Amino acid sequence: MDTEWRSWEEPDLGVKFLCLRKNATALTDAAAFVAEAASAYVEPTEDFADVVQDYYTLAWGAGFPDIETSEDGFTFSPSLDLTMRKTAKQGVYNASINDKTATCTFTPENVTAAQFYDTMLQLDGANARIGGMRAGEHEEEFTATASQVGGPLLTIPRAVVTKGSVRFSGSSSRIAQVTMEAVPENTGGLFTIGQVPEA
Repeated sequence: MDTEWRSWEEPDLGVKFLCLRKNATALTDAAAFVAEAASAYVEPTEDFADVVQDYYTLAWGAGFPDIETSEDGFTFSPSLDLTMRKTAKQGVYNASINDKTATCTFTPENVTAAQFYDTMLQLDGANARIGGMRAGEHEEEFTATASQVGGPLLTIPRAVVTKGSVRFSGSSSRIAQVTMEAVPENTGGLFTIGQVPEA
């Protein structure tokens, strides 16, 4: 009679909760955690104006022309690097922030090679630089504004172009995908997301 041995692992059925707790407050205190108030669900009515099919205007600084992107649009990617540290309480952790970044990538269609080299990357001219970020004239406010009132509004107070390339083709624009990165600052955030206000 043949005997076959098989190994298997028990599934991890544990549940982990990550909660933000008020500092210097006991876990048994009701004020230690944020409580959500329950409310009745109201089914929304379908409105064509609520369908997201908006176009955006990208702007970087006051002296640079508004940026027109390809049909792919733009991609905004925020990232938060955390380290979880155990505490004396079982199952309770402290989260330490190691780093925070925010980038926006897109392919501009109306940017010339001169604007790309001299202004966006600053590889030529009086303010030429070599790689990385540099404080000063290279930092500009970057905004992505929806065309309709109440639409999404992304603002990066200090944005720097860190990556980009030139393609050799017969297309109207030779500039390939570029990446803008938010510059950290002590007195403000990396970015804000809001709504387009009324004029």
